[in-house]
Amino acid sequence: MWIRLRQIAVVTEDLRTSALDIGTVLGVEPCYSDPGVKQFGLKNLLWPIGTQFLEVVTPIVDDTAGGRYMRRRGGDSGYMFITQVDDIARRRARAAELGVRIAFDLSHPDRGHDGIQLHPGDTGGTFFEMDQMTMDGGDAVGGPWYPAGPNWEPYVRTDVVAGISAAEIQSPEPEPLARRWSELAEIELGADDEGHPQLALDNATVRFVEDRDGRGEGLGGKGARHKCRKMIFCFTRKLNLVKCNCHYKCRVCGRQKCGWQISARFGLLREVAYFPHTFGRL
Repeated sequence: MWIRLRQIAVVTEDLRTSALDIGTVLGVEPCYSDPGVKQFGLKNLLWPIGTQFLEVVTPIVDDTAGGRYMRRRGGDSGYMFITQVDDIARRRARAAELGVRIAFDLSHPDRGHDGIQLHPGDTGGTFFEMDQMTMDGGDAVGGPWYPAGPNWEPYVRTDVVAGISAAEIQSPEPEPLARRWSELAEIELGADDEGHPQLALDNATVRFVEDRDGRGEGLGGKGARHKCRKMIFCFTRKLNLVKCNCHYKCRVCGRQKCGWQISARFGLLREVAYFPHTFGRL
């Protein structure tokens, strides 16, 4: 039984601006726009980050779940934590055992995809999605991923970032939330070097921290890895990208390093800093 982080979704008011920011900062190329999200009153774009994906959605009609979520969190925000599993039947049974409702059933047997979105009112934190690829080669690392369409591989660019290494969920009560997710994922709960509760998936970690920005419970950030650099970035309401000589203190080694400073207009990245680490916490 395994579980991998395969995709992070964020919700934004301005898809075009966010797309330009993502391409500029991460050096990635969009691979797909899913027409299926229209049923939720959304439009989207996906970018491959190595063999994982970043998705950005934006409402196209009034009173969507995504729009309400942005209003609760005060603007652009992390939205969904999307995993790949090898045993979706077992995951459905586990959710039922714990009394967790399924917000949306993603069963498409004729397309090699079977999955569930769990109700955030029962899981806490953010949308927690589990998907199994049932087509040939679906279990392979970097194998087919139905939500990204049938032809995403030619769009992979790893000049800047090569994968998503971590996610961070904030909450007024991170420890009970972490225990809930541990039960759902059936992963033993651990802790990072600072004592924050943390779950280790097969290819990434998710840690749980206190709400630090007053925006309430939700997906607050993620980490991307590169062969020689660590990138840290967070989701926020405002963004303005300028190359500068500002220095950031690395939380892994304590050293200062030149990076990028971001502030002041709509987008979804707040800070980006480069450090000589392949993997590290947010």
